[in-house]
Amino acid sequence: MTPTSYQLRVLQHIRDTAATHVLGVDEVGLGAWAGPVVVAGAVFEKGWLDPQVKDSKLLTHNKRVKAWNEVISKECPCYCVLSMPSTRIDELGVEGARRHLFEAVILFCRRRFPSSIAVQDGELVEVDGESNIIALPKADLLVPAVSAASIIAKVSRDLYMKGLARAYPHYGFETNVGYHSASHVAGLEKHGPCPEHRRSYRPLRKYC
Repeated sequence: MTPTSYQLRVLQHIRDTAATHVLGVDEVGLGAWAGPVVVAGAVFEKGWLDPQVKDSKLLTHNKRVKAWNEVISKECPCYCVLSMPSTRIDELGVEGARRHLFEAVILFCRRRFPSSIAVQDGELVEVDGESNIIALPKADLLVPAVSAASIIAKVSRDLYMKGLARAYPHYGFETNVGYHSASHVAGLEKHGPCPEHRRSYRPLRKYC
């Protein structure tokens, strides 16, 4: 993609900042009907780059796992993965869950790298008492630390959902990982929701 003028200004700001490390933060699972929301943070030295590490949406599952095993796990000095289950998402709402997880991940990583500049994909999630946090649209494409976080979050959640498929085999979790699909709808219509479904989501209310 060709960065916009705003994205270019933000990228220049990241390069110019005095921080020596970038903390990339990204999430997965916001729009899923079942399973957790997962947020990951990954800290790298500013300027770090590796061709295997790209936005997780551009990679197959095998390439994500390879990037994590061969690059991220060896070169990332600090990473954190946190999740929130469907029952808690129903209580807080998906945006409340996202804010809670982003805050916890940033605070955890900054215990080791307190002066790192945090870059979030999407809209800004403010953290009380914390500064030097930037929200950048398409950061998972533009900032390698955020790309790494997107891979960690995606691989972690996909593996969890594939495990759930063995416990709840009627919904196709092994392929749809909790998102809308024909097999998912068919399972809901025949068996109703399982404990991992988000009952507060409008498409699921008729099955509850």
